[in-house]
Amino acid sequence: MSVAQSAAYRVLSSKRRPCAYHFRSMPRSTLVRFVRGTDRTTGESTVVPDTQLRLPGRGTWLLACRGTIVDASASKRLQHAVVGGAARNQPPLDGEALADTIEADLRARFWEVLARADEEGCVSRGAGAPLGAPNLLIGPRAATTDALRALRAA
Repeated sequence: MSVAQSAAYRVLSSKRRPCAYHFRSMPRSTLVRFVRGTDRTTGESTVVPDTQLRLPGRGTWLLACRGTIVDASASKRLQHAVVGGAARNQPPLDGEALADTIEADLRARFWEVLARADEEGCVSRGAGAPLGAPNLLIGPRAATTDALRALRAA
């Protein structure tokens, strides 16, 4: 199975999670996970995005869309889903800042995975491609099984 087929299979077979704002089940690949954290300055519970799915805690899921994150933050649905009843005493989250943080995390993660794929020989750069045509191809060109396993774990 190629890297592209493997990625497509994972997207199609990924587990579904309920979105805390839309109240409907969606593929996990379209959602961002949030967990309960502690604000270092105040010591109060707060919402922390978990873009790498590695933080401990039960967490809640939200559609990975700037508008949804901003709206869920303004209405305190996100805070209530993550923090619980303590959200009543807290001001609403800054949804734009939270969305910016998530975007920066995902952008950094993308470049890390792309760099690792390049190191493993899975990236080909095109030269002289027509204007507007993609000039980067990611695939299992000369990748070993170990290299593909490392990419999947990234």
